[in-house]
Order: sequence, then structure tokens, then C-alpha cells
Amino acid sequence: MLPLPLLQSDVTLRTSAYEGYNDNVVEVATATGSERRGSPFTGVELQLKVERPGRASMHSVLLTLRGQHYTPLGGSVGGDDGGAFGSWVSKWSVSPRETFAVVTGGGVGTQNGSRQTENVSAADPTSSQRTLASGGASFVYRRELSVDAHLIGGAGVEARETLADASATPATRGLDLVTPSASLGVGRALSLDDRVETGVDVRLNYLPRLALDPTTGSSSSWTWQTKLTGSWGHTFDATWGASLGGGAQLSSVPGDPSGGTTVTPVVLAEATYSHGDLYGFARYALGWAVLSPTLGPGLSHSINLQLGGPIPRTLRRLVFVASAGASQSSIAAGDTDLRVRGAGVGFLVRWSLNPWLGVLAGTDARWVYYQQLATSETSFRRDQVFVGLSGSFSTNPGELGLEVPRAPMR
Repeated sequence: MLPLPLLQSDVTLRTSAYEGYNDNVVEVATATGSERRGSPFTGVELQLKVERPGRASMHSVLLTLRGQHYTPLGGSVGGDDGGAFGSWVSKWSVSPRETFAVVTGGGVGTQNGSRQTENVSAADPTSSQRTLASGGASFVYRRELSVDAHLIGGAGVEARETLADASATPATRGLDLVTPSASLGVGRALSLDDRVETGVDVRLNYLPRLALDPTTGSSSSWTWQTKLTGSWGHTFDATWGASLGGGAQLSSVPGDPSGGTTVTPVVLAEATYSHGDLYGFARYALGWAVLSPTLGPGLSHSINLQLGGPIPRTLRRLVFVASAGASQSSIAAGDTDLRVRGAGVGFLVRWSLNPWLGVLAGTDARWVYYQQLATSETSFRRDQVFVGLSGSFSTNPGELGLEVPRAPMR
């Protein structure tokens, strides 16, 4: 007999098998530089999702297993790729005025085994064959102070470790970062369409592989940031919304023997679109952030866009997820000028042939440019495409056959 909570849940099983090509499985050192080796591959994927909606609480668990077997036409490309990725999201109504939410996620897998649409890990220009373990958890408490005001408190932690590295520098294996954080904010509704929020966010970064001075090998493992921000949000209609925020950030400067700090501006902007099961967002952020655990924090710009779901009214048999992101971080350490620029694009589309079978196709492209001391440059680029069949079996009558982005919990 199945337990009662499982009987009250929507259970979905998705499977897929596909053929594809990865144009940069591994980069091999040569006498004149490096050689990018690509290969066709056969991929399989299994995804299990359990959702339990409700008025007082909601829960969602997602587990993804993926494997890619390479059949190179030329030289060896090393081992196969794959990974296991999961997430758990829950929200409870503690009382009529209080809610508590937990969001966790992470996974273990190779860099080539993850996708841009999952935002699992960033590309590393030093190796296209890394095995990473990453995870994070956030806890949010919300209390309604009055009809139009609320208090929000949060805490979280993120961590990442390199388990294996096929590059020529195996010393990079080990713990990459641990980032605990805490936040407190107050929001108020000015009208049915307008709201304002203000808050403080404190973040610590433990970066054991951070080395800022290549001549002396000096390093500083801990950095911190304190951010004060305010924002205004507006709902234009039932589908469109936007928010704009700004503030200031006080941060430590790694490698500064005097323990110096810096004050930088913070800019946050977001636009959202929601129409039925179709949801998307565009976000821009400017602030002092860690984009590379080996280079440390710096003034960073980032843009992220995502849109996914069925096309309303027409072509509901076609479900897609599109994701794109770009970032740039400038890091100054004495006379050393460090820059990291990166971009990624991912696209998945599924065309339903019948209620349980469909055609799946996708592409995933990533690019990173790394520059140090104005003389040393490294770039990384990888593109892969694939097409195959996808099966979906669910107790949820609204199952789309593909994992799509959802509007955040309120």
C-alpha cells in the first residue's frame, strides 16, 4: 500500500533518449596551444517529480539523472559525462499571518553533464571535464505586520567542491567555496499595483582556493559583504510586472594586508511575464560578487533571462524552455588586473505526439574569457546539440512533459 501523503500527491515520471554532438568534450594540450576535441554522443535521462499542493502547505521534489556516452570519430575524449541533480521546495502556513519556506537544490555531475537551463554550475576556462558537487539551501520566514505591511527574514548557505579535474592542474581539486548568508527586510503595499521593500543582506564567502598574488602565493580565504537596498515594484496588468532597486554595499577586499574595505553601488532590476503556464523573467544586477572562487569577488554585472511553457491558445503541443545569461567581473589586486567574462544560452523544446510521447530537441552553448595581468589569456567555448524522443507519465492532468520555470512563491 502506498503511504497517504504519496496518494495525495501528483507524481510525474519523464524519460528521454537522444543523439547529439558536443564540439568540445575535452581540450588537449599541443605544441602550439590546445586542441578542442568533439564527439557524437548518446544520452539518456530519467526525471521524477512529486508535488503536493494545498492551501496550508505545498511541497515539490524533483530528481534528475542524466548520462552521455561518447563515440568519438577521431582521438580519445576521455570518459563519459552525466550527473544527478535534485531540488526540494516547501512552504507552510505556520499561522494565519506567518509562512515559512524552504528551497534546496544541488547535484553531483560533470560540467558537460549540466545544462544552462538548470543553472547548476558555471563553465571553467581551465577544464571542460570537471566533476562538481554543489548544493544550497535557503529558509524564508514571512509575517504579516498589518493589512499592507510584512516582515521577511531569511538565511541560507551555498557550497561547491571540485571532486575531479581532467586538466593538467589536479591541485585545483577540493572545496571551492562555502557561502552562508542572512537577510532581513520590510515591505509595504502602497496600492493594489505598487509595493516597496527595504532590507539588509549579510554574506560571508569562504574561498579556500583563492590566491590573489601569484608571485608570493598569499591568499585570504574569507571575504564578506553587507548590502543595504530598497526597491519599488509595480504590476502593470495580469501578465506584466517589474521592480527596480538600488543601494550600497560595504565589502572586504581580499589580499589587502591592511584589511581594507570598499563601498560599491548596488543596482537590481527585474521584469516578469506570466500567462497561464507560460512564465519568464529578465534580471539585471550590479554589485560586489564572487563569479570565480579562484579569483575572488569584484564589481560584477550580470544579466539573466528565462522563458518557458506552452504557447498560449496556439501550439499548446509545443513546450519550450529558453535560458540565457551573461556576466562580467573586474577584480583589482594591487597591480594585478583580473577580468572574467562569460555567457551561456540554452534551449529545450518538446513537441507532443500523443499524451505520453513527444519529440525532444535542445542546444547548450557556453563561453568564458579569462584574463590576468593583462598578458595571460584563456578562453573556453563549448556547444552541443541533441534530438530524440521523450516520454511523460503523470497523475497530474496538466503535465506539460518538460520542466518549465514557475513564478516564485509569495
